[in-house]
Amino acid sequence: MLEVPSRPPVRPVDVRVLGIEYNQGYQDVIYTDLRSPSAVGDVPQANLPGRPTSRLSLPVVPGKPMVVRVFLTLGRDPAPPAGGVEVTGRLNVWNGLTGHLGHDVRPLNSRACRDHLGRGPESGQGCSQVVKIFPSLGRAGLAGVGDHDLDLIEARSHWGSTLNFLIPGDVTAEAGRSGTIVLSAAVHPVHDRETRNANNRFRLELPNVARLNPLRLRVVPVAVRHGRTVLAAPSPANTRRALRDLGRMLLPYSSVEAVPDSTYTTVASSVASFRDGGCRFNSAGRPAVGDHQHQS
Repeated sequence: MLEVPSRPPVRPVDVRVLGIEYNQGYQDVIYTDLRSPSAVGDVPQANLPGRPTSRLSLPVVPGKPMVVRVFLTLGRDPAPPAGGVEVTGRLNVWNGLTGHLGHDVRPLNSRACRDHLGRGPESGQGCSQVVKIFPSLGRAGLAGVGDHDLDLIEARSHWGSTLNFLIPGDVTAEAGRSGTIVLSAAVHPVHDRETRNANNRFRLELPNVARLNPLRLRVVPVAVRHGRTVLAAPSPANTRRALRDLGRMLLPYSSVEAVPDSTYTTVASSVASFRDGGCRFNSAGRPAVGDHQHQS
């Protein structure tokens, strides 16, 4: 006799989005409407009295990839199950132009994600398209905190209870034409029944868009020689990797454009100067006495 596995019971739950955070190399704040219950699910760009605003957000750099993190929790009515609720969702990225429907992005599903301490899969970390969220921590008896402030603080320490999205650079590039980007998250329980659809959506307008501005560099590989000891110039592959890592952390530059130059060799005047990095420069910006350069 073939046994059909039983499905988990469908329970009424209240999944809600606490807020959205975006990152293009530098971390901004978590945008949330927790202080304005009448403004559930929306952070406008206007600076309205008593409302959160994105007017002073970090600039969005067109053409640069963006990571978006959506913070989740469970409401108290109906009573949330202690074992948690599985949730998934999507993110729509819109450039604000009429006639443009935006881009739907699915959550990251990667065990390569690491937390702020560098912990990865070995510590149970990783990004998933389906996450399990648990009842709110509440105020824990602390004065001066809101109902979900501790949830946001706790969520920063791991990848759980958040859906994470990677927006490609060609999508953020569209913000360069419109001057704005709108992030709209929508989440839902996988097995259970949502009782309040209004608070499982969240919309964030970001009007602070930087001009498309690549950083142009001339790259001069440098080799160092002292006697028979030679420190070779970086390889082209290592140079490209370093520039790519540099580009990830630069604001408001969208990319790094490098023009290669010939390799220069620095002859160190002493072992000490060689160990300190080779060539020493005087106040005029020229190699110090005893050091010289030549093109190879």
